Amino acid sequence: QTGQSNARYQQNGSRRPCKQGSQTRATNRMVRGGHANRAVKRAKVFALAKGFRGRAKNCYSISVRRVHKALQYQYISRRLKKRDMRRLWITRINQGVQEHGTRYSTFMRDMVEVQI
Repeated sequence: QTGQSNARYQQNGSRRPCKQGSQTRATNRMVRGGHANRAVKRAKVFALAKGFRGRAKNCYSISVRRVHKALQYQYISRRLKKRDMRRLWITRINQGVQEHGTRYSTFMRDMVEVQI
């Protein structure tokens, strides 16, 4: 009986189904991703973890968490940098304007009026 069932699968050109259901072993392997995909994914994480201290640079499970947190810090810092630069510009403009006897707010209002 097993010979007949194997022959039926060979006629269709597919393999015997897995225990999970109608998926064949070949498609199941493709859905899970091969060894090459896993190696590429791990290499990307280790490349981002370069320069970290301790096992965070060479232990994958720790490295993934540290890289994820580092990317969060990177995202936040890009916004903080813009905020800090704006504060610095305002401070510098304010100091320069005060030397000429006016205030920052009136200077900025005049700049808007002349469309600069």
